[in-house]
Amino acid sequence: GLHNAEGALFAVAGIGLYRVRSDASVEFIAEIPGAGRVSMAHNQITGGNVLVVANGFAAYTYNTATNEFAKIADEGFPGARVVDFVDGYIAFTEPAGRFWGHSELVQAGEYNTLDRYEAESAPDKIVGLIVSHREVIVGGERTTEIFRNTGAATGTFQRADGTEMERGWASPWAVARLDNTVYWLGNDGIVYRLEGYQPVRVSTTPIEQDLSRRRLSLAFAFTFESRGH
Repeated sequence: GLHNAEGALFAVAGIGLYRVRSDASVEFIAEIPGAGRVSMAHNQITGGNVLVVANGFAAYTYNTATNEFAKIADEGFPGARVVDFVDGYIAFTEPAGRFWGHSELVQAGEYNTLDRYEAESAPDKIVGLIVSHREVIVGGERTTEIFRNTGAATGTFQRADGTEMERGWASPWAVARLDNTVYWLGNDGIVYRLEGYQPVRVSTTPIEQDLSRRRLSLAFAFTFESRGH
């Protein structure tokens, strides 16, 4: 995993969490157990940020102001496969895909069991989530739906009617923000771009034929820009 927290670059390699400095030197911070991909997000606090690292079954916080590292031990936190940031909250997906939820406001290590949400448009398991334009896009095995912040004290996010899509995600990691929208690898082996609330095919037939021979559940996505492209 790799994450930029307000100019501070953090990386997970092997079982180590590292900070990569501007002179390319590397500082070891702590151990992150596990062998799979990690997901990272951060929120802002006085004097710095709190980085959250999810390894698929647990999550850890690192305070850049105090250099404190800890495992999230709140009883309301079930572990996380994927994390992201929205409106001061850390959003997460539960490891088994039963529901997604979020932290307390500006409290990356505190959670309430009332702040959990299940898939509503179809009963498929949740694969992952990503935040775009303050909306939480929740991808399931066969469908995708979008939640918005309603401002309520509990049950803060509600599904946005009319945004349901009958196309799921192939992998928690094969989704990325790019060009003011979101791209993902669908459960049918096709790469989609979100236009409004509709998935639009962007991959070509040769690419899709190649993808059909792969384990799509292990796919991951990243973006880069070169000369405006």
